[in-house]
Amino acid sequence: MSWGEMGQFSSITSLKAESIYNLGFALTRYIAEKYGENKLKEITENLGDFTNFSMDRAVKKALGIDGKQLYNEWKAYLKKDYDIRLTDVRSSMIDGLLIEEIGFANYYPQFSPDGNKIAYLSNQDFDYGSTGLFIYDIKKKKSEFVTAPVATNYCWSPDGKKIIFAKRNSPPTIHHATIYDLYEYDLKSKKKKD
Repeated sequence: MSWGEMGQFSSITSLKAESIYNLGFALTRYIAEKYGENKLKEITENLGDFTNFSMDRAVKKALGIDGKQLYNEWKAYLKKDYDIRLTDVRSSMIDGLLIEEIGFANYYPQFSPDGNKIAYLSNQDFDYGSTGLFIYDIKKKKSEFVTAPVATNYCWSPDGKKIIFAKRNSPPTIHHATIYDLYEYDLKSKKKKD
């Protein structure tokens, strides 16, 4: 994310909001390690000054460089750090086929017992908390939607003809409890039963 993107939470997905939070924490840690924890206090006090409406100005007053310079310095540090950490990963990396391009929450891929299909959870074009169950046919190179919302793990039957999964009730019960009922999905009939 850019320096400007890190500075706002409005009109964004939950993934972007979480990224802003995580990057902000990482930047805070960087400042504490490089400049000292006391500089975090100074930046906070500078932000509390009613005459200051700028993170750049608060950083400049505390560190002697503006926010953009701090960001570029931190970005260069991260690049160097990740290059070192990824050396072993890159040396043994195996490229694969991307089976789902849509969504930023694609979880729990599992091969069917015969190895011809892959089941997985995906949020597709929904926000973070809403995932559904999909089955990818390796020969056809095509995914099929099964049902949603499914947010927990699942398993194939030993013969690969069915998938057992838990699906949460919607809306929650009168006592505001969210309950997960077990379902069985038959791949041949394309029907589910609880």
